[in-house]
Formats: sequence, C-alpha cells, structure tokens
Amino acid sequence: QSTWGELVLGIAIMLSLRSSVSRRLIHSSTRALSPCYTTFDPNTLSGKNPITLQNLVGGKWTPTTSYTNIPDPMKDGEIIVHAPETSEAELTPFIESINSCPKTGLHNPFKNVDRYVMLGEVSHKAANMLGRDADFFARAIMRVMPKSYAQALGEVKVTQQFLKNFAGDNVRFLARDF
Repeated sequence: QSTWGELVLGIAIMLSLRSSVSRRLIHSSTRALSPCYTTFDPNTLSGKNPITLQNLVGGKWTPTTSYTNIPDPMKDGEIIVHAPETSEAELTPFIESINSCPKTGLHNPFKNVDRYVMLGEVSHKAANMLGRDADFFARAIMRVMPKSYAQALGEVKVTQQFLKNFAGDNVRFLARDF
C-alpha cells in the first residue's frame, strides 16, 4: 500500500521526467548512471540540493507562487522537495485547458480504436522502463519513505507487473464507467 510520501515522490519523479529540459546523464556515487530522461538524482537529493516541482498545464511546465516543503524522513526535517501549492487564483490555465478538451476526451478509444493499441504500447514501454531503471526508482522511493532497498524495489516490481498486465487486454477498461 502506497503512502503519502511515496505518492509525492512518484509525482516528483514524473514531473522531473522533462526530457526536453535535460538529456544529460547524472553520475552518482552508488550507481554508475541515472536514467538520462530525468533531472532528479535520489543519491544527491539533500537540503543543499532539493528538487522543486512544477505544474504541467497546457503542455508546459509552470511554477507557482507558493510551495509546500517536504522534509527528508531520515534527517531531522531537512527540506528535500518543494511541491507546488497551487492557489485558487492560479487555476485559470487549468480550467481553460479542461474546457478545451472535447466532452468525450482526447483519447477516446470508441472514436479511435487504434488508441487501444497505442495505450497498450505506452503501458508496455513504461513497464520496460521500470524494469530497466528499477534501481533508480527504488532509490527514489527510499528518499521520501524510510524503507529498505528490498521493500522499495518490491514496489517497483509490483508496479511493473501491473503495467505489463495492463498493457495486454486490460486497456479496454479505460473506456468503462466504474
């Protein structure tokens, strides 16, 4: 069962996957290389080297005027993540983006049957990336949640298995109403 800290880190990782911003390889002391698609290195994350997250709206990364500080669970409250605290006054771009989408969605598989195949391929690629970069994701989880490497790696593997399973026949459930 995921915790709030793991959710925050998951969001941090996803938001830091800005390949257009950084294609560099990050060297770390415990692993030869971090994935080239991230600007986040869990091995160097500290109070002196925190990560600042941004909102994704309209296909662009945007800062906010206020942030919530996320402390390091292992080091007496040292701040390691600055998460956006989006105010009501900053919601206009989000509302405009939502209103620009058709009521049936942008990726409606009923209107475009090929979407089933495409979404299955996306899930398959994500599962492959989790497997290839399992060490990175396990160490990232460990930075915001005091878990052993084996526990964190287990969560990565469970998520990878879910995505592998979802990539097959389960994509059809995206069009279902629950």
